[in-house]
Amino acid sequence: MFFGDNNKNKSAHEKGQWAEQLAADYICQQGFRIIERNYHCRYGEIDIIARDRMQLLFIEVRFRSTRSFGGSVESINAQKISRLRASAKHFLMSYPNLPEYCRYDVIAIQSDTRDVPNIDWIHNAF
Repeated sequence: MFFGDNNKNKSAHEKGQWAEQLAADYICQQGFRIIERNYHCRYGEIDIIARDRMQLLFIEVRFRSTRSFGGSVESINAQKISRLRASAKHFLMSYPNLPEYCRYDVIAIQSDTRDVPNIDWIHNAF
C-alpha cells in the first residue's frame, strides 16, 4: 500500500504504521528476520528489532512526507538516542541468548511525491 494522493488524509499514526511495515518488508528482503516490532518498556520504544546469524539490529524508522521541516534522520535528537539505547539494554537483559554483536540503525523513508518512497537504511547510525 502506498499513500499517493491520499497521503494528506491519513493520520500521523497511520503514516507511521505504513512506514514501519514498509521498513519491515525491506529488512526481510535483505535477509534479516524480524524478532520484535514496537518493543515497549519503561525507557521507550524500539520500532523494529531484527537479526541474522551474526548480529542484532535495533532499528528506528523515520518517515517524512515533506522536507519542509528537515529530513527523517534530522528528526532524531540526543534524547531519542538515549531512550533507544536504554530500551535496547532492557531488551538484551530479557533475552540473553541473542547474538553478541548489536548495532543501531535508522531506516529513513521520504515520500514527498506520488513516486515510490525513497528508503535509506543507515547502518550504525549512532
